[in-house]
Amino acid sequence: MQDPIKSINKATTKDGVEIYTLNTQKFKQKEPLTNLTADSKQLSQRTSQETKEIMLNHILENDKLLYLLKQGINTQHLSPFQKEILESALDIANNPTKLKEYKLQGLQKQLNNLNESEAYLKTLGNYDKAIYAKDTQEVEKGISALKGETSLATPKQKTIQKIDSYAKSNEFKTLSRDKQEAILSLKDIEPSLMPQEISIKDLEHLQKHFSDKLDKEQREKFLTLFKDTKENPHIVLEVLKNGEIRQEYIKAYQHKESKDLYYLAIGKNERDITGIPTTKLIKVINDIAKSERVVRAVNFEGISNTAAPLPKQTSPQRSSEIIPQTPKEIIKQAKQSGKV
Repeated sequence: MQDPIKSINKATTKDGVEIYTLNTQKFKQKEPLTNLTADSKQLSQRTSQETKEIMLNHILENDKLLYLLKQGINTQHLSPFQKEILESALDIANNPTKLKEYKLQGLQKQLNNLNESEAYLKTLGNYDKAIYAKDTQEVEKGISALKGETSLATPKQKTIQKIDSYAKSNEFKTLSRDKQEAILSLKDIEPSLMPQEISIKDLEHLQKHFSDKLDKEQREKFLTLFKDTKENPHIVLEVLKNGEIRQEYIKAYQHKESKDLYYLAIGKNERDITGIPTTKLIKVINDIAKSERVVRAVNFEGISNTAAPLPKQTSPQRSSEIIPQTPKEIIKQAKQSGKV
């Protein structure tokens, strides 16, 4: 059912750009492209760029609205500025790559805003950790989904976070360069897929299987895994065991069922399990730190066992910002609702 137009009005943004609004039977001031209520006072407080971002985001997140615009509906009574927004919206919507990039930038901006407002509210003593953790998790899930990442990527993200955190510790800084680089290389490991026939329950009872001489079937099942670990390790260490220097082979596997990363360590003898599959990254870090020398790791091989400063690590660049809501606006809303 159509909403008859009574009049077409003009409003201006903070920087003087014109926007046409409609006075209809149902709405006093309606922006035609988005069907959003367009208060003249609010529009005058926002720049044209901020207004464009709000309108683009609303259009591209609303499939029904986007469909109507593609059919030429709601595209009349537009100012030159609104026509520009319409062209941008259709250009992005009709290009999957541009649409994906736009949404990724928006979610990254949203994540940045959450982090900034969280830090500010902490200083006021009015911080609800549970709420922000939930909001952050939802945004991060959205980013992963857009990137085409499945939950298989999540453990790697956690690995990177843990390694980056450990790299700031004094303990890490006292290690020799080969150990430092081996630990950092854990971030770059592309785990192999755990053989399908090995279940989570099998992994949990691995030690039992290998101590039980009667469990021949289970022993044979794991021998293939151990052989692969020895022949294609991600890390090779020299360790001191019973007064003797031995080599230890470490490899990361990812289980399809649990999506977890498992690190397996074996000795030169494939039946010599020096570290049963573990999801605890700190166990692998400790093994590297306590070793005599790193023989091999991802991205390097045969480096010397001499302490040396690591290359400077740069902070990841923030994505270009497009979602208009800023930490100041979030805080302002909190004050208005009596939460601050």
